[in-house]
Amino acid sequence: MKKHLLLTLLLLSFWACENEIDPSRVADFTVSKIVIEQGDQRQVQDFNYNTNGKLVSVINDINANVGSNEYIEVTNFLYENNQLAFKTYSYQSTDTVHRQDSLTYYGNGKIHKVYSSYAYGGIMAPNWVSEYTYNDDGTLRSRTSYNPTSPDTEVSNRFYWENGNVVKTEHSYGDALMYEVFYQYDNYPNYKLGNPFFSDYEISLANRNNLAQARYKDYSGLLDLACNPCNYSYEYNDFNLPKKVTYDWGSSAYITYDVKDNITN
Repeated sequence: MKKHLLLTLLLLSFWACENEIDPSRVADFTVSKIVIEQGDQRQVQDFNYNTNGKLVSVINDINANVGSNEYIEVTNFLYENNQLAFKTYSYQSTDTVHRQDSLTYYGNGKIHKVYSSYAYGGIMAPNWVSEYTYNDDGTLRSRTSYNPTSPDTEVSNRFYWENGNVVKTEHSYGDALMYEVFYQYDNYPNYKLGNPFFSDYEISLANRNNLAQARYKDYSGLLDLACNPCNYSYEYNDFNLPKKVTYDWGSSAYITYDVKDNITN
């Protein structure tokens, strides 16, 4: 079935002009599959969309083809009034939901809060709440997260933007600044843009371009990093989309797309 598309060609073409990319070489696309390899570990993520082009599930085969170490996690995306309302996480072997995120929105359609619930002891209960604020131009200003039963667990992130990308984040615990991260980007359209699968841990969800480097400045002495700076290098397909991402810490990701003209590479 031909997939409908998350991003419009008009919007991507505008960004392409901003970054000196030939608009005729920028595709209207969805991510179809990502294969991540590191050493003898292999992870396969298959993306599935509905007829309206909205992501409905990702089947994440972790440690694929490694026998007893293999397990499959399924993330489902449920929508209400054309907005993402729930994300559920389950293991395919038991089909039991072990985590659920529910989202609420401001009147302008921006996410207000995300309630993350975990099934500890067989009972699904909110264990983490994240609240979002925005700048006047609609970009994300801050995210504050806390355990609803333990307010002293509050952590916060402050986001700074330039040219459609987050260039710095501040990470605080309570009132104490713990560390900062400084970001650099390539000049190509971000393949993760608007895809809710990437919204948990990666600021790349809303950035115009693909992340090329993250550099950390630690104020706490507690930050344990595999690299600093951490660099990301890309190989691109004929549509200026990354087909391979290589990470400093020794892993690589291979990305396949569904493109409007049914070209997948």
